[in-house]
Amino acid sequence: MRTTWNNQVIEKSNEYNLPLCVGFIDYEKAFDSVEHFAIFDALRQININEKYVNILENIYQNATAKVNTDNMESELFPIKRGVRQGDPISPKLFTAAIEMIFRKAELKHSLNIDGETLTNLRFADDVALVTEDTKSMEEQLNNLNKISLESGLKIHKGKTKYMINFESHENIQVDKEKIEEVPNYKYLGQTTYLKATTKEEVTCRIRAGWNCFGKNRDIFLDDKMPISLKRQVYDQCILPTMTYGCQT
Repeated sequence: MRTTWNNQVIEKSNEYNLPLCVGFIDYEKAFDSVEHFAIFDALRQININEKYVNILENIYQNATAKVNTDNMESELFPIKRGVRQGDPISPKLFTAAIEMIFRKAELKHSLNIDGETLTNLRFADDVALVTEDTKSMEEQLNNLNKISLESGLKIHKGKTKYMINFESHENIQVDKEKIEEVPNYKYLGQTTYLKATTKEEVTCRIRAGWNCFGKNRDIFLDDKMPISLKRQVYDQCILPTMTYGCQT
């Protein structure tokens, strides 16, 4: 069970004995921190119809909130940053802002996979950078952090990690804060290893399946429960738990 980038990046780097460094970025309160102007500038940069941009601007410019504590209610105050929670368009607005950040960052260090240049992998705020060495990774991270701050996003140094498939005594720092090197990292729901096979992930999925079975144990052990219902619980609960991410 490997994600697409595992198949193409990790396997090829191991097959040809190529150095690989992967940095997993964590933004502090990403969806709550992105500046509104960054969102609307991004929409215009990607040529979204001005009519729709104006509608969104009106919605966000008039957004207010108040706080209730101990039977006390604050005055209404304007919301100047962040996307609306629960709004189906919010992830797309955030993605547009992130896209502009990466365009401005102009990441120079990359990997070549089957003729394609790869600098990063993104899914909403789950971001991974890929380089061939730690020095390049440090340069990319600091550059990206600088550009991100202009849009209200800040890299969380304590939660940002990196992995390498080679021996190195060099540390990676962002704003002079050390970034931790880890042997594995859970990215998009799957534990990723650069120096191991899929055995660990398979073991993890089997364990998750048994845990899910335990939560539904009464259903499966009840002789009076129809087989059709047990099958439905298995198909909808246990099987997805064990196979999560295997087709991505």
